[in-house]
Amino acid sequence: MLSELSLEINQKPNKYYSSETKSAKFDFLGYQIQVEDAKNKPNKISLTISQPKINKIKLKITQSLLANKKSKNIQLLKRRMEYLSMLTKVRKGKNGDLLAGIANNYQYVTDEFQCLKKIDGFICHQIIKTRYKLTTFEQQTIKKISLYGNAINRKTGKFSKNQTTLITSIWKNA
Repeated sequence: MLSELSLEINQKPNKYYSSETKSAKFDFLGYQIQVEDAKNKPNKISLTISQPKINKIKLKITQSLLANKKSKNIQLLKRRMEYLSMLTKVRKGKNGDLLAGIANNYQYVTDEFQCLKKIDGFICHQIIKTRYKLTTFEQQTIKKISLYGNAINRKTGKFSKNQTTLITSIWKNA
C-alpha cells in the first residue's frame, strides 16, 4: 500500500536533510511546531503546547472556578485543578501503566513546559478576582497547585472512576 502512494518507511529516523528552507510555524496534534532556518546546520525545531490547547486548559480552569462559586466545594475545585495538572493512571498493563495528563500528552515539548508557567500565572490572577468569591485560605490552597511544577516532576494523582466522572462533568463543552 505504501508503494502505491509513493511512500516508504524511514528506517533511519535520525537522518538530517539539508536543503534551503524558510522558517515555519504551525499547529499539529496539539503542538505548536516552529522551524527556524539555521545556515550550514540542521534547522532548529521547537515544540510547545499549541495556543488553542492552552486556551482549552484555561477554559477548564474558568469553568471549575465558576462551578465552585455555585457549589462552594473547595475540595472538588482542588481535585479538578489537580486532575488538570497531574498524570493519571488510565489503565494498568503488563508493560506498565497507561498514563494521561499534560506531562504525558505533551512529552515531546522542547521548552521544558515553560508555557505552563503562563497558565499558573493565569490561575493566580483568576483566583483573586472577587467574582469567584474565594476566601484567602481557599486562594492559598489553589495557589499550591502548579501545572508547571507537576508536569516537570511528573506528579501522579489517583482518581477513581466516580471522581473522574464528577471532576470532568463540567468540561463537556470545553
